[in-house]
Amino acid sequence: MGRRLAVKRPARSPSSRKPHGTVRRRRPTSRRKGVKKTGAPADRPRFQVRRFLSLLGLAMMLYASGSLLWLLLIRPDIVPPYFSGLFRAVVVDAGHGGKDRGAAGNGLIEKELTLDVAERVGRQLREHGLQVVMTRETDDYLSLAERVRVGADQRVPAIFLSIHFNYAKNRSAQGVETFYYNVNEEVPAEILGDALLQAPPMSDSEVFAQEMQRELVDALGVPDRGVKNRGFFVLRHSRIPAVLVEGGFVTNAREAARLNDPEYRQRIADAIEDGVQAYRNVMRQRMNDLRRKEPS
Repeated sequence: MGRRLAVKRPARSPSSRKPHGTVRRRRPTSRRKGVKKTGAPADRPRFQVRRFLSLLGLAMMLYASGSLLWLLLIRPDIVPPYFSGLFRAVVVDAGHGGKDRGAAGNGLIEKELTLDVAERVGRQLREHGLQVVMTRETDDYLSLAERVRVGADQRVPAIFLSIHFNYAKNRSAQGVETFYYNVNEEVPAEILGDALLQAPPMSDSEVFAQEMQRELVDALGVPDRGVKNRGFFVLRHSRIPAVLVEGGFVTNAREAARLNDPEYRQRIADAIEDGVQAYRNVMRQRMNDLRRKEPS
């Protein structure tokens, strides 16, 4: 057999030789198999905070959008109305109608009186440049909710005016009265406590009612039955300033004779139109006062 050739290996330098018994250690690494390195470990907490804030902001935006959509579609009755103070439209509601005749007495039927006066008021308001929306223009029945909806559907600043005539078992009862609704006045005194020492601010509906009552009493010369806070449906659920006018008693013979006169019904309509304009002037003055108080 042939001789095996010896392979000469290069000699190691003394510095590269390891002492006998030394265990070679692997260099530590943060990279795992199949996982890419995304950044230095010190940057990870900052990245996680940014990601958390981004997700939190997105969640809040989705929640706010969902809440607004829920209000608009499911509960439109609690969405604040588009009302800037100086209204441009008046919703005129002729009370009762159709199968609901309202009060009756001395040959008069309330639903007929309310429609007649409402039409007169509408004409007056249009002549003075205001938009008028009638809840009914014929002898039709509308639910209370449908009447409120007419006011809620307005897309310009508006007010709600409901016209009625009164009934009483006491045949001597007479005069005019105007109703509004303010939920803040229904809080019991024991809950308000010391707050009763401060006069609560009047609501827009209360101001409207006061102006309306003043014009009615001055124009008609009838007993003043006052301005009253009552939770009538069309007032309690209205999203815009609203009043309900009781223009006299059909059960009082003297007032019934007046209400049967077209000229007297026109006087009522004129007084109601004056009440609307008086309230508009108050709101215009309030807006001017606010402008003066704004810092220049």
